This record gives sequence, C-alpha cells and structure tokens, in this order.
Amino acid sequence: MKALKAAAVACGVVGLMASVSAMQAQKPDEAGKEMTYTGCVAPGKDASTYMLTDVTSSGGAAGAAASKKEAPPKVVTLSSTSVKIDPHSGHKVTVTGTTTMDKGEAKMTVTSLKMVSPTCP
Repeated sequence: MKALKAAAVACGVVGLMASVSAMQAQKPDEAGKEMTYTGCVAPGKDASTYMLTDVTSSGGAAGAAASKKEAPPKVVTLSSTSVKIDPHSGHKVTVTGTTTMDKGEAKMTVTSLKMVSPTCP
C-alpha cells in the first residue's frame, strides 16, 4: 500500500512539474513575438514614436511564419531605445523587433532597421 501511495505522489509531482514547465514556456509569447515587417516610416502619435504604414510581412523565419498564419497589421507603432528611427521618416524600411497587441493596436520595439528605399510609394 505504501508503494502505491508513493507512486501516486511521484506521478502527481511529475504532472505538476510538467504544468509549471508549460506555463513558463508560454511567458515569452505573452511578452511579445519577434516579427519582421516592411513598410513606410511616418511620425507617430506620441513623442519618440513612429508609425510603419503600408505594412507587409518580410522574408525570414518570423516574416514567413506570420504570412502563413495571418495578414500583417495595416499600421504598426514603432519605438526603440537602441535603433534610430527618426532619420528614416518617409523611407521604406524593413524592421525587426518584438511585437505586441495593445487594445487592437500593433506595437513594435524595434531591434533592427534596414532601409529599403529613400522614398515611399
């Protein structure tokens, strides 16, 4: 009887550990997903923010995965502490960064930016 109880407790502990591991694996998704988009940079609503308009998903693993699952947002609010976005206002660029949804609005913290064209369509 003691062996049966010990086995039941061991199964419960393993099950609990698996549940905790699964919850920890979900935390990065809650914080945001790394995405890559191409579009035109325009001034944002708030100071030090910019908008990416005419958005399309770009190549690469993140962009390819996004294009298969869902269409990109029409507009993405951009901000960054490490990438200078301001000099690219009016340019067509490809940006990569962590994207989150806030009240139906896509927001990206840009980690890299590459100019595609000095003009926008």
